[in-house]
Amino acid sequence: MPPVNTPLEQGQQQPISSLSIQAISGIVYYHDRNSFGALLHGRNEAHVDADNESIDSSMSGAFTPNTSDTNLVRSSSAITNLIQESFRGATLLGPNSSNTLNTSSTGFSSSIATWVQPSAALVQALSHYTAVPPLRPFFQDTIAMQIVGAPLSFVAPVNWSHNWGDHGPSGRYSIPGDMNLDDCVSNDDWVSLPPKGNPYHSPAGFPYSSQVTFDLPVSCEALLLVSRGSTSAGSVDVVTSTEQPHDVATVRVVVNYFRDNIRDEAKVGRISRQEGETGVGIFTPEWRRGHRGVEETLYFETTVVLPESSTSLVPLVINKFETDVPNTLQRVHDLGKKILFRHILLKGKNAAIEVKSLGMENGEITSSNGPIHGMFNTSNTLVLMTSNAPIRADVGLENNAGFNAKVALQTSNSPIESNISLLSSKGSGGVFDVSASTSNSRLHVNFPAAPMDSTLRFTGRTSNAPATAFLNPSYEGSFNLQTSRLGAVVNDHKGVEDPSGKKRKRIVQSTQQGGDSLLGSVYWADDGGPLKLQGEVILTTYHARVALVL
Repeated sequence: MPPVNTPLEQGQQQPISSLSIQAISGIVYYHDRNSFGALLHGRNEAHVDADNESIDSSMSGAFTPNTSDTNLVRSSSAITNLIQESFRGATLLGPNSSNTLNTSSTGFSSSIATWVQPSAALVQALSHYTAVPPLRPFFQDTIAMQIVGAPLSFVAPVNWSHNWGDHGPSGRYSIPGDMNLDDCVSNDDWVSLPPKGNPYHSPAGFPYSSQVTFDLPVSCEALLLVSRGSTSAGSVDVVTSTEQPHDVATVRVVVNYFRDNIRDEAKVGRISRQEGETGVGIFTPEWRRGHRGVEETLYFETTVVLPESSTSLVPLVINKFETDVPNTLQRVHDLGKKILFRHILLKGKNAAIEVKSLGMENGEITSSNGPIHGMFNTSNTLVLMTSNAPIRADVGLENNAGFNAKVALQTSNSPIESNISLLSSKGSGGVFDVSASTSNSRLHVNFPAAPMDSTLRFTGRTSNAPATAFLNPSYEGSFNLQTSRLGAVVNDHKGVEDPSGKKRKRIVQSTQQGGDSLLGSVYWADDGGPLKLQGEVILTTYHARVALVL
């Protein structure tokens, strides 16, 4: 009797002798999992279930068949037919290339019949052969079991390539339809790294890590970083380096994992979209039904290294940078004075977006179920949007092109806390449109700076929580405060000096509307000059207090 060996490892092609086969009196290879239940009555559902993918080589259980079942496979001829069918279309290579068995031949069927009793002869005969493609599609579903008189006992799956059944990676990848995955790294392209733990993932300390890098042209129309898949979670860091070549952006992807075969299921490679738009994509297969074990998880740590300008006085201009990485923490480091993005789009889900400093002309930072924190400077538009998570942002909004400069902050069920400084390249004037909206949490917006003779149009809304806005003394315009209870309040700081230095007098007028709303205006009186009320502030909440501080 040959020695008992371990089951085949995932994805390997090994001699049949590597199957874990115990001392048995007969063996049957059965390929139809849907019919498997007909053979085993009273089977242990936890171990073998025709509708469940969880058939594991480490499982062992006893099953008692209904001996009156005439369909039960017991005869050597039936076993012969099953083996013949399971191996049909495969080629068994012997110890040398001249020694092969054609599984479609009648000779193979005759050989099986002689091997069935005793089963040791079958094991011994097959131990010298290796199954290689072509294999029938159902061959991966072949399983082995032993027949020992009355009880049937599960032995091990037969896996020449890893058989997930209905469990595990589906082989389907959610690659956005407008993108092309141009090439993927091969298994040999991964460079192994020393093991290290990861504080952002539980359990900490993946035993293995591998790395691959990509170089992208900074001058391209758009730099892209995209991920999809049930095991694509991780972190992204965007940094700069003085050692980085001035025309190259480097993307370094580190994958942390427990098992090589799970890592190798990921598709990591270059992507392209429209002409001139290039980047890196991380795609892992969708997971089929069933629980995914800890050892079947991955954690990606991606670092985007951008060059710095040759002079500290002028930032490096990048046309467009875009991320779309769900379930991934995004950290933008101190780029504010080093890089100017004409367009930047950071998109996430179920994770935070943290920005130390960022400069842009147009920016859109969006997430859901993840907070947005940081310092943002824009000369045109900025959108910060999430849900069920807070927004805490310091914003510099500059109007330098004659167009309205815009900022929009939006979340739900979480607070918004923001300091928004209004700036003008001309030193005065400019139109600024600002909105901030949340629900069931406080709204707190402060305008610490604003140019003289500028126009601010601000709308702030929340519910079931206080809404408060602090206006810069230079503000001139109307205000409309609305709530459903607890009242609307205007705090007029007396003795505020004229920001123009002309020693004008500030006039504040307000009218209470039924106790739940307050209308009014504020302006600096200029003797003989026309009254300017171009600004507009609307601040609304429900079931809480609303307050405007002038």
